[in-house]
Amino acid sequence: MLGLTVTGQRIDARRAVLECRVIDPDDCCHECGDRARSLGTQSRYLAHEPFGCRPTTLLVRVRRYQCEPCNRYWADDLRAAAEPRAKVSRGGLAWALKALVVDHLSVSRIAAGLGVAWNTANDAVLSEGHRQLINDPTRFHGVAVIGVDEHVWRHTRRGDNYVTVIIDLTPVRDKTGPARLLVAPRVSWRPG
Repeated sequence: MLGLTVTGQRIDARRAVLECRVIDPDDCCHECGDRARSLGTQSRYLAHEPFGCRPTTLLVRVRRYQCEPCNRYWADDLRAAAEPRAKVSRGGLAWALKALVVDHLSVSRIAAGLGVAWNTANDAVLSEGHRQLINDPTRFHGVAVIGVDEHVWRHTRRGDNYVTVIIDLTPVRDKTGPARLLVAPRVSWRPG
């Protein structure tokens, strides 16, 4: 649940835009408890999981507040919908990670599905992958057989790129599924 409610929509052949507001406004001061004065809204755009074949954007109207006795300012909390300064919603991140890991889509296709630049999609997928997969302390539970694999890409102008990955081969040995990625360090560049 993103903590948002849809208040309007615009759908055309190329894109879907959903106008949203935060369900529970944060209009009480955290310092003194007084009811705050509304200062209007700001618009925040978040790429979201595609609607059909269209990229979907959440246009979130974020309310801003001021507590006059404390002279304190703040805005609605959007952490349920997205990380601070994020360009992709949590729903979009879940879709992108599933598209990469389960559906084997390329980052280019994920970027097109989200309607964002390649770098934005790549950074979002890497961050979410680290948050959900790499930082998970239980990801090594049940691992009995590991493998090491090195890949090289020879299509770069500056030389070859190498990456070494560690994979769990236990599901392959037990015939319960495919191998799964355990560790993938950053790609390193070596002059060729």
